[in-house]
Amino acid sequence: MGKRIATVVVTLFALVTGSALAADPAVKGPFYDAVHSTSAVTYKDASTQNWTWDRGAITAVSSSSLTLKRKDNQSVTFAITDKTVVRNAGATYAVTDLKVGDAAAVISQSGNAVIIRNIKGADAPAGGTPSPIEGPAFQSVNGTVSVLYADGTSQSFDFTHGQITAAASGSVTIKRPDG
Repeated sequence: MGKRIATVVVTLFALVTGSALAADPAVKGPFYDAVHSTSAVTYKDASTQNWTWDRGAITAVSSSSLTLKRKDNQSVTFAITDKTVVRNAGATYAVTDLKVGDAAAVISQSGNAVIIRNIKGADAPAGGTPSPIEGPAFQSVNGTVSVLYADGTSQSFDFTHGQITAAASGSVTIKRPDG
């Protein structure tokens, strides 16, 4: 068997939204049926940032705000700023492409929508040219995530971001970007 080196990019919010939207209900990752999470992320330069993630149906959208109704029946409103990015299927869209009734995940800081992504629905934006962005996990080293589920239960866990340098006997060694 050849030597394999895999880069682990624990793209926290991509994992969150991907697992929460798993097409097969039998496949239930740690974010299956998650409606809200908060995270404290440490970056390569030793700085830290707090992020919030919410998933739900868009009930209102304008050039200045977006409101989601989560599966736990909580409504949350986010400010739309000039830095808000709308992403779907790897491409960037305008806030005007969002429609009431579409499902979406919002990654926010201090009540401001930073990234609106994983939009689902009949009118969901599609067909754009995929392009990279530097999301919340870019240059992250580690962090703690607290997750709230639609049924009211919650859990917390830690993550580490880096390159797998060894894997054997149920153990993984990760080289973090900060050395």
